[in-house]
Amino acid sequence: MIALYYKFLFNQTVKKIQFISIQQHLMIFDMQYKSASQMGNNVSFLNKLWSGKSIKSISNIELRTELNTARKLFRRQLGYGFLSFLSVVVNGFITA
Repeated sequence: MIALYYKFLFNQTVKKIQFISIQQHLMIFDMQYKSASQMGNNVSFLNKLWSGKSIKSISNIELRTELNTARKLFRRQLGYGFLSFLSVVVNGFITA
């Protein structure tokens, strides 16, 4: 349930990032995305977001702040999702 909450927040943040990018004609990791779903489904974008190294090269402070927020939410989403999966597996071993 917590992972879904972070997924929702992540999607909202990605929409905000895409809006800022379009509004101010900014490139995000050397790409211009037409929609937030395109950005969220792009593995290259997610890899660069996960590592965080490319975020430092963004000159726009507002965009950089939102990308850092998205990075934190993305990591939390995956972390809680993995913990949920792991709890099901451990519960299966315990009850077997």
